[in-house]
Amino acid sequence: MCNKNILVLKSLTLPIYLLLFSLTFSSCVTRKKKADLSILGKIYENTTARYNGYFNANEILEINKLALSTQDPVNYQKQLPIFPYLTASNRKSAGQELDKAVKKVTRVVALHPRSYWMDDCYLLAGQAWFLKEDYENAEKAFRYLITEFDPEEKLAQLEDKAKADAKKSTLSPKQKAKKREKAKKEALRKRKKYNKEVKKRKIQNAKRKKQGKTALPSKPKPKAKTNESDAEKAKKEEAEKRKQAAAEAKKEAKAAEPKKYFLKHRPVFQEGKLWLAKTLIERDNDDSALRILEKLIEDETTFEYVLEEVYPLLAFYYLKRNNIAEANIAIEKAISLSDDRKEKARLSFLAGQLFSKDKKEAEAFAAFDQAEKWASNYEMAFNAKINKAQLAWLAGKGSYEDALADLDKLAKDEKNIDYLDQLYYNKGQLALKNNQRVEAISYFKESLAKNTVNTLQKTESAYILGSLYFEDSEFLFAKNYLDTTLQTMADEDPRKPETSKLRESLTDIASLIENINLQDSLIGISKLSPEDRMQLALKIKKQEDEKRMAEIENKNQGSISALPITARENAFNGLNTGSTQSSFFAYDDQTLKRGIREFERVWGARTLQDNWRQGEQKLSFDAPSQTITEIDTASNRKGKSLKVTDLTEEDIDRLLGDYPKTDIALKAAELKIIDALFKLGVLYREKLANYPESIKAFIELDKRFPGTNIEVNIWYYLFLTYRENNELAESNVYKNKILDKYGSTYFAQAISDPNFIASSKLREKELNQFYDLAYKLFTERKFAEAMELIVQAPAKSGTLTKLNGRFALLGALCTGSLKGREEYIYALQEVIAKYPGTDEQRRAAEILRLLGEAQASMPGQRVDESGQFQIEADQVHYVIFAFPQTVDLNGIKVGISDFNRKYFSLEKLNMTNLFLGEDESSRKALLILRRFNNQGSALNYYLTADKNKAELKLDETPYELFIIGLNNYRELLRIKNTNAYLDFFNTKILKN
Repeated sequence: MCNKNILVLKSLTLPIYLLLFSLTFSSCVTRKKKADLSILGKIYENTTARYNGYFNANEILEINKLALSTQDPVNYQKQLPIFPYLTASNRKSAGQELDKAVKKVTRVVALHPRSYWMDDCYLLAGQAWFLKEDYENAEKAFRYLITEFDPEEKLAQLEDKAKADAKKSTLSPKQKAKKREKAKKEALRKRKKYNKEVKKRKIQNAKRKKQGKTALPSKPKPKAKTNESDAEKAKKEEAEKRKQAAAEAKKEAKAAEPKKYFLKHRPVFQEGKLWLAKTLIERDNDDSALRILEKLIEDETTFEYVLEEVYPLLAFYYLKRNNIAEANIAIEKAISLSDDRKEKARLSFLAGQLFSKDKKEAEAFAAFDQAEKWASNYEMAFNAKINKAQLAWLAGKGSYEDALADLDKLAKDEKNIDYLDQLYYNKGQLALKNNQRVEAISYFKESLAKNTVNTLQKTESAYILGSLYFEDSEFLFAKNYLDTTLQTMADEDPRKPETSKLRESLTDIASLIENINLQDSLIGISKLSPEDRMQLALKIKKQEDEKRMAEIENKNQGSISALPITARENAFNGLNTGSTQSSFFAYDDQTLKRGIREFERVWGARTLQDNWRQGEQKLSFDAPSQTITEIDTASNRKGKSLKVTDLTEEDIDRLLGDYPKTDIALKAAELKIIDALFKLGVLYREKLANYPESIKAFIELDKRFPGTNIEVNIWYYLFLTYRENNELAESNVYKNKILDKYGSTYFAQAISDPNFIASSKLREKELNQFYDLAYKLFTERKFAEAMELIVQAPAKSGTLTKLNGRFALLGALCTGSLKGREEYIYALQEVIAKYPGTDEQRRAAEILRLLGEAQASMPGQRVDESGQFQIEADQVHYVIFAFPQTVDLNGIKVGISDFNRKYFSLEKLNMTNLFLGEDESSRKALLILRRFNNQGSALNYYLTADKNKAELKLDETPYELFIIGLNNYRELLRIKNTNAYLDFFNTKILKN
């Protein structure tokens, strides 16, 4: 039997080889037209194109699209995005893989240009570029696709070809010769007949001439055509009708044809138009995008799966234009067309958010209800429930108390233990809507207290607390909560620049408030009797002990409760439905909690450590300053009363701080308060334009410390601030006070003479021009002439002293050039002494430091070299890494090369290095990446490198990164100073 099978296989070997040979031979013709490919050749081309390069590229694209969509945690407190992959915080991270996809489909296009998958390859390349944010190349790819692979155009070409082929003769050469011979004979017969008629006519004319009759025409007339009969006309009309009916049938068949692609390749022309519209929206060409989408919707031949994507994109378009009503209509249509429950749930949740924003509570409630039903993960379902609880009250389906009760019910559910921060946040939102501001702030604070791992919720809670305290003019609290906000707020959050700016404005204000509170406390302590101070120290000591015990207990609880799987992860896992729960006991949440409770019942709350049962331990834990002995002491004190006699003098001084113990110290503390209150009033007015708080600060200062040496300044600010706050009566009070007591001062003149300030500004402008002239002479190395102008400056400035420091510094620089090093140093020291705390003082100190080095530059050389650089937006650019000259460049090159391969593999970047600097102390090692076509492409590299610093593998190596245009690069090589260019780069390029 075995031998028989072997014989059968041997007999089949030859036919199999012949089949494979014929397949290979028929498919390997590379220069023939597509129409000339054999059936086997077409199968080979299409199969290889689809299941080799295109398939792998598509897998890469889908994986990275999913990775971008899930890159950031979903923030249900903010509006969900239509396309999550567009809002990923670091879209550049997928660049390397997407470049691989582009390379694969490019190879397919080159090797299999006659396959039916060419259009798919162009679509995929465009999608990859789109995900990389390379919208220019993406648009080119999509436009090429819809131009070259239009099915209508191809059908028209095929019809034209068929007509041309139909006109061509299908006769053989012999048949053609026979046909020509027959035609010749027929022509000869007709000629003979014609000649015979002509001869006969001549004979007839001769006879008629003899008879005296007129002659007949020498040539016979052609026979007149007879009129068409009614039957023939009807026949022609019937034929025309049949022709029109056939055309209509053909048109209908053509319309139905795109829907029948079960075993045929489906063209991606419509998808190309869809992605082109998406690209145009990202490039702010909204009108063109809308026209494409409207045509796709109106076209009856548009595939259903394309329509499913058209309506979300249409909603995306309307949301970008802030047209919520139209966006919701498009979302509802998208939900009705989609078969994906996960997508329906996400779009429904978004619709609920938009309806809420549009104050349509009933519609929002219905949308969130649908989202809860379709939700495939517990977190979305939970957030839908929270929103429903709020909307039920707002939509009139329950009371405020009912809404709070619904949220409390969710809080009692054990599986929501990780969501308590969100529950309290939403209770705060409810309280705000019910005009219960104090309760709302309490709920938001509780939300922060309950927060464990959800940084998104922490950001929202801290942000709203900071905003509320700012509105209440509680600036110290506002600043602290904004600090917390910025610690966790994502860089891509559109609120971050404004929040950061507000925090910066409040930083100085908060510092002044803290200083005022501190000095007031210290002054208050200094005025207490010794017995009262001891009692206060005792109270503070008790509070410290209680706080320490609370921290210890929290740490113990935190150490034990760090479980492998949280309740949040266990509650509802819709994304990994295929996975099974481990049976290992340590992964069972309930078992672990039961064990923890049993342990604490017997042993109490204890830190995870070795030898925890030992009573008298000397080793420290948790923190270097926190010892076991200290904890035992604090534990022993718990429940016992601490006595004054337990405190030493050192303890009292430590607890009460450095309070004033002499009259001089008390006066110094009061001066600190005066300075802080004055600056606080100015900051309220200048930075926040908060006139009531500014007035409040100045009034407090004037009442607490009357008759200070800045009294006129205080009154002048009160005069201005009251006037700008439209409180003219109060403004006049301080105006009269200034005129009565300080009538000869600058402030009195400014009040009395409306043109005084204008004339002062004019004199200041003239003085600035005078300084510019002196500086110009200095830069032209005309030091003596510049010095003559500087000597005249005091007489010209008069009461305007703002520029005195600048004139003094410029004079010192001229002095150094005219009189040498010693005079130069003396002049700089004089600037430092006369103008402390100014920019001129700091600049003079820096020059003195440089003069102390071996090769210090003397004045008259470049002062501000950054002015020699120019913006070169359209010029060729380089990217430069600047390192200390001692670094190992070979190791650094490896890391940067890996980074380039990952994020910029399609860019042909070359790396070179050089050392720049005039001496060993200032020399730097530069790694130069060449080259980028313009400033924008180089800046894209800079931003990508800045966002993905870890990928550069520079670790702790100090470096400077900047981009530079070609002409600026040449100037940099000339001056050999990167610091000058960095000033220009940071102020002129990065900030713009």
